[in-house]
Amino acid sequence: MVVDDSRQIRRHVSRTLVEFEHEALEAENGQVCLDLLEKEKVDVILLDWNMPVMDGLETLKAIKAKDELWGLKVIMMTTENKDEKIQEAMEQGADEYIMKPLTKEVIRERLESLDDDLF
Repeated sequence: MVVDDSRQIRRHVSRTLVEFEHEALEAENGQVCLDLLEKEKVDVILLDWNMPVMDGLETLKAIKAKDELWGLKVIMMTTENKDEKIQEAMEQGADEYIMKPLTKEVIRERLESLDDDLF
């Protein structure tokens, strides 16, 4: 699932995932993401930090607090490049961290680092 308030970024990342032969769901904020997770099975979430309604860190905390989502991988994809922000996301359970702008190669590398079964 691609979670970002920018439609352009959601589409770019979704097209990249489809090129890698994966399905892609899209959500424009953390609340929509959590609502979709109640209905859909997802292996990985690519999650923006700065979004309205519910930001990425709040969403990450909510995901990690749900026992039924145990094992769900989360990759933060954001412009937040300060060490303390990266450390905070990792401490809250992010599995990977990607800096924007996003490239296909970086997305693929991060997905491969999470699970060889994704490729």
